[in-house]
Amino acid sequence: MKTLLLRVMLCVLGLSINAAAAADLTGAWKLDFKPDLSGYQKTRDCTFKQEGQKLAIDCEGAKIGGEVKGLTVTFQLKTGKQNEYTLRFTGTLDEKGTNIKGVWHLTPDDREGNFEARKQEQK
Repeated sequence: MKTLLLRVMLCVLGLSINAAAAADLTGAWKLDFKPDLSGYQKTRDCTFKQEGQKLAIDCEGAKIGGEVKGLTVTFQLKTGKQNEYTLRFTGTLDEKGTNIKGVWHLTPDDREGNFEARKQEQK
């Protein structure tokens, strides 16, 4: 009986992970910085385009590259007057494939904060 219950639980877990992993992130998103690089709450409008594991993001003109591996979503961009900083986002995709929560990290300044990305419904 315990073996059967364990098998059922593993199947359900596997289906949940596969459903989220198969989610297509392509579409309009809101990216909330909590806080942004200046210490303020900020929201950006972004467009995600996913091809396989590769992710191309445009946030109000800023071009960002990233990838999706299972439930883990990472993306990064160079910033600063001479692109001397790297801003890296690492987050976890929810099971519906419509919300990413995680942490941003700026190097070499070693600053960080939280972020949340929310997929917008198509009109």
